[in-house]
Amino acid sequence: MGPVHPDVLDHLVAGRTDSDAQCAGNACHCAVQLIIDHDASDLMHLGTYSKPSRFFGLVAAAFVSRYPRWSEVEDLGETFAVLAVTTARSRTSVPPSTPPGAEMPETSPITIRDLAAADEKDWRRLWAGYLDFYESTVPAAVTDSTWQRLLDPHQPLLGRVAEHDGTVIGITNSVFHHSTWLTGQVCYLEDLFVDPAHRGLGAGRLLLQDLFDLATARGWARVHWLTAHDNPARRLYDTFVPADRFVHYERDLPSDDGADPATTNRP
Repeated sequence: MGPVHPDVLDHLVAGRTDSDAQCAGNACHCAVQLIIDHDASDLMHLGTYSKPSRFFGLVAAAFVSRYPRWSEVEDLGETFAVLAVTTARSRTSVPPSTPPGAEMPETSPITIRDLAAADEKDWRRLWAGYLDFYESTVPAAVTDSTWQRLLDPHQPLLGRVAEHDGTVIGITNSVFHHSTWLTGQVCYLEDLFVDPAHRGLGAGRLLLQDLFDLATARGWARVHWLTAHDNPARRLYDTFVPADRFVHYERDLPSDDGADPATTNRP
């Protein structure tokens, strides 16, 4: 990616207008030029900004209204935030100026943490949304068992959540296993879901990055996952690692849990 002219990013770093709407409009104009000048896939590699603001959400909304084809890109607001923060940090350690009387952009961090017993209601809500996304169903007994095993420290499962403003807005469910090709522990990310009402804040990216950070800290050998070939979230996944060339085969067998393979259409 080539150098970005500072004047373009000035509007992203410090909106010098009287209202959020005007600020978003100006920033959107600059962001449009930025996207035209540089490939969008490169922009996503600048890093992760853990405190996206309402301001950048407005930027993304204005951008999508002008270029509807970008509506499927997850975390677009975060992309603009990344550009702004990265540029600001590289140019100066002094916070960007704000016009007198202007409202400061509202920021609220997303926290990634272990799943807890108190999260049951939120986890079940997000789990149901995840199943709906894949047009799948599982018996209640399977859901109950999965929830219980995620909380059991003796089970090879890990549940993590993304929390924003006191609300759990995203989850990951992972399974640990061994590999004949590796000596270390392998983490299979089986489920990742972010509440559609809270997308664009960067929760999906943070949940993925969280697993990579844990892998480094705990010495895991690999993190891997599957997804539908037409899942729009692949645009996010591709910024971490390209998809491999292998084809996935799976055959469900009869069991005593009542699961129907025809309705268990998960990745």
